[in-house]
Amino acid sequence: MKRVLLKVAAVLSFVATCGLIVFGQGSSTGSLSGAVTDPNKDVVANATVTVKNDATGEEFTSATADNGTFNVPALAVGVYTATISATGFKQVVATDIKVDVGKASNINVALEVGAPTEQVTIVGGTLFFTATTAHTGSELWKSDGTTEGTVPVRDISPAPVADSNVLTVGEIRVDPPTLHALGVQVLIGGDENRNGRITVRYRQVGSTDWRAGLPLMRVFPETVTVSVPHQFAGSVFDLAPATSYEIELHAVDPDGGVDVLRMVRATTRPVPRTNPSAPRVVQVTDASTLRTALSGARPGDVITLANGRYVGTFALSASGTEAQPIVIRGASTSGVVLDGSNCTGCNILEVYGSFVHVERLMIAHAIRGLRFLGVNATGNVARRLVIQNVVHGIGSSTGQSNFYIADNDIDGRLQWPWVFASDATNHWDDRGVEVTGDGHVVCHNKIRGFGDPVVNKQRRARSWDVYGNDIA
Repeated sequence: MKRVLLKVAAVLSFVATCGLIVFGQGSSTGSLSGAVTDPNKDVVANATVTVKNDATGEEFTSATADNGTFNVPALAVGVYTATISATGFKQVVATDIKVDVGKASNINVALEVGAPTEQVTIVGGTLFFTATTAHTGSELWKSDGTTEGTVPVRDISPAPVADSNVLTVGEIRVDPPTLHALGVQVLIGGDENRNGRITVRYRQVGSTDWRAGLPLMRVFPETVTVSVPHQFAGSVFDLAPATSYEIELHAVDPDGGVDVLRMVRATTRPVPRTNPSAPRVVQVTDASTLRTALSGARPGDVITLANGRYVGTFALSASGTEAQPIVIRGASTSGVVLDGSNCTGCNILEVYGSFVHVERLMIAHAIRGLRFLGVNATGNVARRLVIQNVVHGIGSSTGQSNFYIADNDIDGRLQWPWVFASDATNHWDDRGVEVTGDGHVVCHNKIRGFGDPVVNKQRRARSWDVYGNDIA
């Protein structure tokens, strides 16, 4: 059998922006600058950049420097086409680049490995390329705006009518990463007799040693209650955080002698950092100074609570960043208590921003201990908390992503053995940890006394991990 190696398009971004930099080239001109990288995101030096004025046909030529950047100054106002060429890579053509007076347009291009005679075209920020196989013929594809995703546009030169039992491999999607896992979807056609299969190997980028992963699982759309495409899907487990991997997908089908390899690359998420890159310690000693610190919080703050009881409810509206999170940290888990005084209809601590870490303290005596209320918030952390005497432990809001909830001790009010009674249904939704959205990690927690220990409220949430928890 002949093995066919197909490449996933690797041009990652095209950005045309104005008003970034003002160049002193005169009041009637603008400029075009950018950066050129390879599929590994390494810079490409000495790439030829030719810029052509669509109206006049005038051309300007530049080359990328050692850091992969280029600049073409003093361009007349107008619409331009840029052609980027480098030895060992497919030529890239970017169209519809607007140059305005006194402003800089910018294009950032990742070249795809191939012969210079092969061409990849970018139109209005969308990358187009062709793919040809014996089973599909020649097809036009385009990027879907994600790092790995591609979408078929049209069949340029159809292959002969194929047996409906022959497996065809289509779009490959890589799920948002978690710390120790990477998920993959492979959309397929044909294979109506369902005897095709896709096996998996993976390795760290730079390593020569492959490891076998679990084969992808075939998804049967007719067995689920939502609409899903025909596909194989699965995950690669037990990976190291903050590490790049190559994943080899090997599709075979005895019908038609299909033997196809596809390669994707993805990187796992890092464990959330312990301290901001440039921390600013803010000491608090009572409820009043805590509220003051929360209201004035900014990225990089480490709000440190002295041992004591902080009575009432508290809220933080600000956001940190991945490198500069806002940290709320107790001096000790046993010595710092946020006490809700058995308030009803309340959350003891409400967090509305992103990249907020709540660590090493006790939260007790209320309907809910901690709730992340920011719509579309991301990167929040609840770590090494003790939450006691609550109906709900940790809550969420809509559209959130990439939370890390780990090493907490969360105790609800339901006691074992729980005897079903007339009010049993009232407690089915008492929730220990509630998340909403993709990419969440809930691990190594002790969770007791809830009707729902761990739940994700988002229907069809993807790429969220629950492991190593002690649930009773």
